[in-house]
Amino acid sequence: MKTNEEIIDYLIADTHELIGTREHFVTDDLDGFYDYLSGIIERSQTILRMMGVPEDQIPQNGDC
Repeated sequence: MKTNEEIIDYLIADTHELIGTREHFVTDDLDGFYDYLSGIIERSQTILRMMGVPEDQIPQNGDC
């Protein structure tokens, strides 16, 4: 079983990666995938907030 700290570290790293990946899919042909990635990123950010991570430590657009 993972600790809260391990989960937070994973979500932060994963969110950074997803934000970077999403930036490659800003084309008219792939709007659906861009929206899908955006949803995953937003949910991860919400979970991090719910777990008490300070806002300045949560990956945002432009941080990656």
